[in-house]
Amino acid sequence: MKEFSLPLDIRSLDIISQSYDNKGNIVITVKSNKDGTKCHKCGKHAKIHHGYAPIIKVRHLPILDTVVYLKIQPIRYQCEYCDDNTTTTEQYDWRECRSTTTKGLDAYIARCLINSTVADQQFPL
Repeated sequence: MKEFSLPLDIRSLDIISQSYDNKGNIVITVKSNKDGTKCHKCGKHAKIHHGYAPIIKVRHLPILDTVVYLKIQPIRYQCEYCDDNTTTTEQYDWRECRSTTTKGLDAYIARCLINSTVADQQFPL
């Protein structure tokens, strides 16, 4: 099979690798290129690297009717401004907190539902 590449269109991510899982889904391993995140306690910018959170898989827009997942290991940051050295897991602008789908996929599904219902649609989910 001939391979080709498409842009991910998420500026805050760098692509590490691409593969297929055992169900034939495309899995794109990515990493964040940001230098920190907002502290969940004080709201200031936390930038001291303090390990990693567990790997997550987030469903993204399909490519040629093939399911696509983004796989990322969020970075944990320690806040230098909080007295108790609070740690915060990196938050992303391309997905809602704790969501299993990207904002791009959410918008795509919403566009498909204009003037219809979920039952009317035949898009691959």
